[in-house]
Amino acid sequence: MKKLILFLILTEIAVFSGCVKEKSGFGSSEKITGQLIMLDTLSNGTIEVPNALVFVGFDYKPNSENYSYKVQADKYGHFEIPFLIKTGNYQIYAMKSFLRNGSQYVLSLDTNIGNPRENLIMLLKPDLNMGRLSGAVMMHDSSTTGSITVKSADVFIGYKFIPNSTHYTCKLITDENGSFTSPIIPFSDTLNYTFFATKKINIGGRTITLTRANTFTEFKSNGSKIVILPSDSIGFVTIKIIDKSGNTPQPYVTWCLFSDPRPFYNPKPCEGSFYSSSTNINGLGYISGLAENGKYYIKVYKPFGSDTLWVKDSLTITNLPYPVFTYKFN
Repeated sequence: MKKLILFLILTEIAVFSGCVKEKSGFGSSEKITGQLIMLDTLSNGTIEVPNALVFVGFDYKPNSENYSYKVQADKYGHFEIPFLIKTGNYQIYAMKSFLRNGSQYVLSLDTNIGNPRENLIMLLKPDLNMGRLSGAVMMHDSSTTGSITVKSADVFIGYKFIPNSTHYTCKLITDENGSFTSPIIPFSDTLNYTFFATKKINIGGRTITLTRANTFTEFKSNGSKIVILPSDSIGFVTIKIIDKSGNTPQPYVTWCLFSDPRPFYNPKPCEGSFYSSSTNINGLGYISGLAENGKYYIKVYKPFGSDTLWVKDSLTITNLPYPVFTYKFN
């Protein structure tokens, strides 16, 4: 009798164990493999989602708390869930959570895949609206030694790329106010975005390319200011001419640069100079390509009645970039 009771108990345990194994969806040689990706809306491609959590459930509603098994994807977003049964009905829930700029973002996807499958591609989506990168392109304003916005500048946006216009994900052009706004971008804790801005301007009859690469690790949805500088910033200088009182800019006056001080004594004002130009309406003149730490000599003249107003001085290129040299008529 005791043997019979023991036999019945063991039989019930075996039956009960079989039910649990069947209900859990585990206990055979089938498996689910796949890769987690997210949409790259800048390049119309995809980006791997590394180190995300992947949950699998057997006949469960999509809720990560009720899943039977959890695994972490590798650095390329690949995952594997082994020992499944062939006739299972499996629900997959993948989730990647991260902080950016003090905000919590979650990429996730819930899907019922039915029977075990291999090489499953899962496109994770954010639980919040994806953001846009926006900002303004600025350049040096010699008249105020501040900055002004630059319209029609090219702005290249990318991530993990060499910062120049041949390696980018998205190209924008600034508007009349120097502003730009990107398309919707992918959120990720592994992407460092880079702006590369460029603009060609004409100064003193020369075409100068202004550029700037700006990389940041914190996600910024707006207010990113890019101050562009000359690509050959060595010796890019501004000459500012003002009146004797130091208050009024002097427009349309001739100025000349010399590398040798002796032509100062030449009665012909710009003879012997290697560069001459006139100030603009704001009393400003520009030149680039001067040698860093180089010493030069400037001569400025302006007819004034029967007399002539003069500036005769020297300048040394030590303050880069954008040095501004201000001179008063004697």
